[in-house]
Amino acid sequence: MINIFNDLKSIKDDTITIIKTQNLQNDKLDELKSLLLSKHQEENITKSNYVDEINSILKLRDSNNQIAALKLLNDFKNSKWEKLNEIEKYKLIANIGICHLDLNNIKEAANSFIEAFNYNQKNAKAAGFAALGYSILGKTEAAREKINQTILLDPDNSNAYVALIKTEIENLSLEELLIKIPLKIRDTVEVSFALGGFARHKNDFKGAIYWYQNATELAVKNKEDLKASLASTILESVTNPSLFLTNQIDNETKNKINYCIELLSESWSEFKDSDLRKSRSWILINRGIAKKFLGNIEGAYEDIKQAKLESDNSYFAIRHLAIVSFEMDKLDQSLDLFDQLKTYETEDDKDEFNIDIFRSSVFHRKNDFKNAILTLKNILNDDISEISKVHAKGNLILAYLASNNINKAKELSYLTIKDHPKYLRGYIEASKVFIKLNDKKEALKILEQGYEYLNDTSSHVEIKEFAFQYSILEEHNKTIEILEPIINPEIYTELSRTLLMAYYHAGETGKALKLCQVIRSKNSPIDVIADMQSTIYESIGDLSMAIDVCEEYLDIYPDDQRIQIRLALLYYKIKENKKVKEILDSLNILGVLPLDIQHQLAYLNILVGELKRGLSIAFENRRNNYNNPDAHLNYIKLVSEFNQLAEHVTETDEVNIDTAVKIKNENDEILTYYILNESEKLFTKELLITDPFAQSLIGSRTGNVVEIDQGIGEPQRFEVVGVLSKYVYAYQESIELIKNRFPTSKGFKVFNTGKTGDIRKDLKPIFDSLDQLENFDNKLSHYYKQRLFTIGACSELKGENPIKFWSYVISNHELGLHTKISLRRNFVLATELIDKEAGIVIDIISLLTLASTSNLELLEVIPNIKVLSRSTIDCIDELVREIDGFRSDGYLLVGKQKGEYIKEKVTKEQIENNKKHYQGLLSWAENNCEILPCNEALTMNASKKDTLNKTIGKPFIDSILIAKEHGYLFLAEEETLRAIALQDYQVKSFPTYDLLNFSFKTGTISLDLFDEEIVGLIGLGYKYLPVNSEILMKCAEKAGYQPIPPFDLAIKTLDFSISSEDSSVQVSADFFYMLYASVSLPEIRLKLIVPILYVLIYRRNPVKVLRKLLIQIEIKFSILQKQKDEIQSIIRDFIKGKYG
Repeated sequence: MINIFNDLKSIKDDTITIIKTQNLQNDKLDELKSLLLSKHQEENITKSNYVDEINSILKLRDSNNQIAALKLLNDFKNSKWEKLNEIEKYKLIANIGICHLDLNNIKEAANSFIEAFNYNQKNAKAAGFAALGYSILGKTEAAREKINQTILLDPDNSNAYVALIKTEIENLSLEELLIKIPLKIRDTVEVSFALGGFARHKNDFKGAIYWYQNATELAVKNKEDLKASLASTILESVTNPSLFLTNQIDNETKNKINYCIELLSESWSEFKDSDLRKSRSWILINRGIAKKFLGNIEGAYEDIKQAKLESDNSYFAIRHLAIVSFEMDKLDQSLDLFDQLKTYETEDDKDEFNIDIFRSSVFHRKNDFKNAILTLKNILNDDISEISKVHAKGNLILAYLASNNINKAKELSYLTIKDHPKYLRGYIEASKVFIKLNDKKEALKILEQGYEYLNDTSSHVEIKEFAFQYSILEEHNKTIEILEPIINPEIYTELSRTLLMAYYHAGETGKALKLCQVIRSKNSPIDVIADMQSTIYESIGDLSMAIDVCEEYLDIYPDDQRIQIRLALLYYKIKENKKVKEILDSLNILGVLPLDIQHQLAYLNILVGELKRGLSIAFENRRNNYNNPDAHLNYIKLVSEFNQLAEHVTETDEVNIDTAVKIKNENDEILTYYILNESEKLFTKELLITDPFAQSLIGSRTGNVVEIDQGIGEPQRFEVVGVLSKYVYAYQESIELIKNRFPTSKGFKVFNTGKTGDIRKDLKPIFDSLDQLENFDNKLSHYYKQRLFTIGACSELKGENPIKFWSYVISNHELGLHTKISLRRNFVLATELIDKEAGIVIDIISLLTLASTSNLELLEVIPNIKVLSRSTIDCIDELVREIDGFRSDGYLLVGKQKGEYIKEKVTKEQIENNKKHYQGLLSWAENNCEILPCNEALTMNASKKDTLNKTIGKPFIDSILIAKEHGYLFLAEEETLRAIALQDYQVKSFPTYDLLNFSFKTGTISLDLFDEEIVGLIGLGYKYLPVNSEILMKCAEKAGYQPIPPFDLAIKTLDFSISSEDSSVQVSADFFYMLYASVSLPEIRLKLIVPILYVLIYRRNPVKVLRKLLIQIEIKFSILQKQKDEIQSIIRDFIKGKYG
């Protein structure tokens, strides 16, 4: 493992060095501004031959030949000193000081300025120079004395104020300082520049840039130093270490850095061929740093390498070159430079920058762990700062880990935490140790201990590392908590990617999508972003946005196969099969794709009719992932699901390409080989068609004997005992592997059947499985009947399509569908909202209900927006695909109900009719409904949404949430589901009954048709629908006047929990009257009357309710005495218990 701290600390060190280099240039420029100051000292100098000679020499300085100028000035001093007057001596010494200043000889310059004053003590400029000299040397009192003297002599002397700024830099604020400087003096080049240095020293970068910019604009000549200092200050102002430690450099910052590079380049071009190039080599260093910030590591290397050459191996140039060499993996060069750096470092340098820690990192990257460990141990034996000890120990832990010395790494990690509990590095590296030991519990415990010390003052290296460690441990919420405050969402970095993954895996899909959207809007297309964003959009049913994301990405990166396959799957969902095929046809040569992606690709090819290609991809996927049980499960499911594949997996009896041949050798050993046409890599049991052994087998059939002449001894004989399509054999082999090698795999069950001839014994595993399924179904049915589970919940528990469970409950009248109606409340609500043309979200069961009763047109005629969730469409699509996979000539279903094993033949006609029905339903939905995404899902955690999917069913909860988001009505049949929608999500809903009632009230359907439709719903097993005598009569007719469905279901509405006592009595009396008018046989009438009497008295007062009934019969049958006597007799006999 490479120590990330060392990699990143180099960036931090760059920022520190900008500051240090800036301090140096402050001494040269901010405080003195020698190039400008020197022009003012000559105004009152009397001309003489000696002055002319000095001025002649100074022309070399004007052309930046300071070394030559300084040599000539010193020669002039040695030869002519005694002949010079005081003013000439002043001019000579002052200019020697200025040359020293240019060459960065700061101390010599200061001493020269102080000495020069001795020869011109009454001159304000000389006093100003002396003040500068004393301020440079830190002689505060002497500097203040000279400053005051200078201002008395000349209140406008800028040198005095430059010295004042330097002298009071630690004592005054900028505001306090400005009070002491007259306005007109502030707008001189040298004072403005010195004020910039003062502000920068106070970390007031805005002020510093203002004054530096002001100085640059004021200057007429010699702007190069000013530009360089301005650039370095801007660079420092935008290079917050956190930005670079997290790689979060936005476009605005990049633009500023590029501007700095431009200024530094202009400045360097002025100095590169002059004597000042050595003293200005820091310009190259800062330009190299700026380039490195922008990722131009090669440009940084060249600049810093040139700076080292120009500066005659300055400490900072060597240091930066060593670091950048390390970053470029020039490791031997980096080591040499660090060794060279040691000869230049001072004690102060050692405290600030430990060379040996960096050297250990170089050894580590070279995999020379022995020297890395030795170097670090030596460091720890030295007298170094605590922070250096922490980093040395951290590096040593990593070196131990990399060299597999786990025990020492573990021991040192505990020791580091104990010795330096407030330093986070120990906790970070200790967690890495225990992650490698696979002791995630201990790793997390250690991180939690260190987390207490993580705060606003923690370095961004430590913050970043903590986040990464939590991410590795899948502590996603902790990762989010750490990263959110420091992430710039507009920039795609390793950190933003980590946060994105944390959001997604923590279930914060709303936040993940928002981060994807921001990154996508500010950056060029990124594969991870495109993949995740399209996945999230697909999860909420927003396929159009998912497609847009993929298409935008593929416009830039058209060959990304993962995104191509994702886009093809999305196109398939919206029935754009032509586009699907175009993508699939373009994928001629597949790259390295994950197992699940290749399975999707195979599946997709089969779905659009490319059967051979799909099967071939599935075979290769299984072949290349042979040791992964998922590969075999995927292959088995794929081959089992699609009937259309039969033509490609049919039996063959002749050995050829793409067959599997079983042969028996002379030792009776059975060997199996796949005969393949081509392959880059052969696995066990595979032969290429070009193999001599394969050639000898080609054309053979079962029973043939093949002789192989090996050139020595007798030919070897092989008997062909079986020939299969390679796809068939792979299918059979995968089943055996799941059974014997991967028995714990879930998703496919293999039954071990016997061969005794006794069906019950031989098929016992199958019967046992059917018993278990019946037991499960019975429990599920019990909970469903108790209204504890909805259809959606039950289908989730069974792991089947909700359409199937709906079909099951309406075919089993003991279960039926609970659709209890509150007549007045529901009808008023539905009428009010439908009249207002509110949107209607249609639940999948309501859609099936309306389709099954041929009432979809009732939705068509109302003006309301009709809405379906994408998951509703997916359920119907899934069923159509399943039907497509059935054998075209029918199939057999086996099961167990009420203790009896049953089988059911599903005919070809049933398959075709089902497919036609559901395809028609999809077509109706496409023409009449909007498919809306479930955006509301993004407002909750994905784990909560997943729980809702499992407990309510995805198409059901999606529909409720869509209705909530848009304020729409919810059309749903199940009473329990409607209650959930209202109570938990404040969504108002109504069932199909209310739609029928509304259609009748508005004249769309007649009363007779209304009654017929209610009878139809009751016939489907929809329970507790309001009925009248006409509906009961129609149900009796459909039931053949027997107490069976739909009649026995209809009378349940007369139950005490559904209808009032008076209403039930009235409907019953009316029905009896109609019954006597229609049915002449007493025994038939009796079969229908008695069940109603039982319903009427259930959990009511029998005497009271039957008395009411007798009164109604007395009234109703007042002119039908014979019929009245008969029915009253039946009721009296019922009271006596004659009918049980």
